[in-house]
Amino acid sequence: MAEYRAKQQKEWQARKDAQARDKLFGQPTAGRVDGQEVEPFSAAKLEKNADELVKAKETAAPPTTKTLLKTAAITTAISAPFSTMGLFIAGSANEALKPIINPPPVYASTQSVEEGRIVDHIQRNVFEVVHTLNKLRDEEPVPISVKWLMLDNDTRLDALGAMLDYAEVEFAKEARKHNISFQPAFTGADEDDIKPRAIAMETRMAALSALMGSLKSKIETNPG
Repeated sequence: MAEYRAKQQKEWQARKDAQARDKLFGQPTAGRVDGQEVEPFSAAKLEKNADELVKAKETAAPPTTKTLLKTAAITTAISAPFSTMGLFIAGSANEALKPIINPPPVYASTQSVEEGRIVDHIQRNVFEVVHTLNKLRDEEPVPISVKWLMLDNDTRLDALGAMLDYAEVEFAKEARKHNISFQPAFTGADEDDIKPRAIAMETRMAALSALMGSLKSKIETNPG
């Protein structure tokens, strides 16, 4: 017992020292769930943990209605349909529609195309996180609108970051309900470029993915 207590004391002190260092120097840290540092982010693991958590919740407390919520499909191609309403003004309808039917070419840079793919990847995973939270609470999923799809990469990533801010706070509440210690990842100062911002968001989602796994175990053990 003395050896066990000494080990626990050592681990506790190491965590406190790390937290003090991070606060002083603002160094990034991985998230922790039940005192354990989480594994690197995996989209497949997030999807698995999210699916198993929702199934455990529904098994423990089946929804009162059978209109099971499904994760909204996240399109990977940024293509917004155009409405023709309002185009039939004085003059020729053909002339009004011509720019839409046969628009001038838009030349996207290699960088913008690559960044678009990165944001699409982050978007799928962030919506997975948020929709899992919604399912956990029997709430409606967050819809994706045409206006959303027309946003540029930077604006979308800003919005996804705000969604993660919300998810971290709300999942922390779920963790407390089940007596799970949860420390979100801290990724340091905000970056300007899309790539480092995306990597930082994956680090944050790794902690949420690990928390989903712990929540699933707790719900299965204590369904009430």
